[in-house]
Amino acid sequence: MIVLSFLFLALRSAQLVFALIVLGISGHISASWATVTSGSSKLSTVVPSEVTWMIICSIIALISVIYLELAPKFLPSVSHPYASITLETTNSMFLLAGSIALAAFLNKLSPAASSTCPFSSSTPGAGTPWSGHCINIAAAAAAAALGIIASLLWAASAFLTVNDMFKLKQTRINLTRKLSVFSVNKETIGKHETV
Repeated sequence: MIVLSFLFLALRSAQLVFALIVLGISGHISASWATVTSGSSKLSTVVPSEVTWMIICSIIALISVIYLELAPKFLPSVSHPYASITLETTNSMFLLAGSIALAAFLNKLSPAASSTCPFSSSTPGAGTPWSGHCINIAAAAAAAALGIIASLLWAASAFLTVNDMFKLKQTRINLTRKLSVFSVNKETIGKHETV
């Protein structure tokens, strides 16, 4: 039981760290994607919805970690095992879906895999609307990869929670069976003694 609590603490810490990292990277992408300097003018572009979704998923993951760690300790009346499982699986699915969508969006942006920016201008000084986004593309790829790792952490946490919950139920069922068998035997013994 102590090993399991340390494992959950390690998982929650990793989930918190990955949520903060993905939030920071996605926030950077969003801020720099919204306003791009191209030559002497600033262009305002729309932030891709995939990046916005990763920001939302990271915020939900942060709130979930706070709830999952603090609610059982300080507010046990609002903590429920099914709520924990729901939060963990939802976070896993949201982060996985967001990472896949972001990776597909990046694949659509750069059709040829090359070490140079696919949107760089051929003439120096004359930028295209995409010329400032090369660092954003690399950061978005990192956010997608870290989002997948965070999704796997949430899936592992959900698996351990479900496993622990069913072990606890099985222990209660076995204990109930033993107690009921004991009480039946005790009643039977008492009846035989009186006869």
